[in-house]
Amino acid sequence: MTQHMSGPSDLSGQVAFITGGAGGMGRAISAAFAAAGAKVIATDRAAKEDLGAGIEYLQYDVTSRAETDAVMDAVIAKHGKIDILVLCAGIIARTPLGDSTDDEWDAIMNVIVRGVSNPTRKLFPPMGQQGFGKI
Repeated sequence: MTQHMSGPSDLSGQVAFITGGAGGMGRAISAAFAAAGAKVIATDRAAKEDLGAGIEYLQYDVTSRAETDAVMDAVIAKHGKIDILVLCAGIIARTPLGDSTDDEWDAIMNVIVRGVSNPTRKLFPPMGQQGFGKI
């Protein structure tokens, strides 16, 4: 059996929570983890996405601490744990740099910074308690 540098490809029994899961990279990671046997919860800001078999989709805004707490508490209540956290949420500027606004940059920074800190701060304690977790 070939072992890849990234580790084993059998994720059976593991629960993976993926932010930005409806976008390009997040969607591809969601599909790959589901194919490897993980229970995948893919999240994004879109109202509803069909990401394929074995992938549960939840609408979620990573910039909201209250939404972070609520959605992750619901996932843990349903599945008993979250083993893997993949942080793919992001946005880009749609205007040329010289025409960009502070509001646009605030939105970008909010997703980039809070999109990492909110889920990580929420999951760090339960992952420590279960003695396992990958972020």
